[in-house]
Amino acid sequence: MKIIAETGLDFSKFKNEKYFTSWLGLAPSAHQSGKKKRRKGRRHCNRAGFIFRQLAVNVGNGKHTALSSFYKKIRSRAGKMIAIKATAQKIAVYFFHLMTKGIAFVEEGIKKYEKRYTEQQRKFVQYKAHKMGYILVKV
Repeated sequence: MKIIAETGLDFSKFKNEKYFTSWLGLAPSAHQSGKKKRRKGRRHCNRAGFIFRQLAVNVGNGKHTALSSFYKKIRSRAGKMIAIKATAQKIAVYFFHLMTKGIAFVEEGIKKYEKRYTEQQRKFVQYKAHKMGYILVKV
């Protein structure tokens, strides 16, 4: 109810989910390039973005969901604050699709998420090996 109160029901002002997450302040910063100093961009934080961040923290504390597994994977690699923002962005995209297209979110569970993630890693390793001229043999 809080999110709908902040965002409203009319999502026609956003072209797609990228514009929506940018409006929420959940999009990654574009002011990072090589060794240049980071510019301090406009901090666009609104209450709806804050609510999505709170949801991300609560989801990250969960145990048996794909979103909590996503949060923990990002947190171990990049840190807590980036994991919160990335998970909040993912939740916001699900919310946007729910409100615009009526596509419901179905929790797939941690087992299915981990299986899909390991399959992606396996394909990547095979691709790299093929690119370097090696052949992988399953043990």
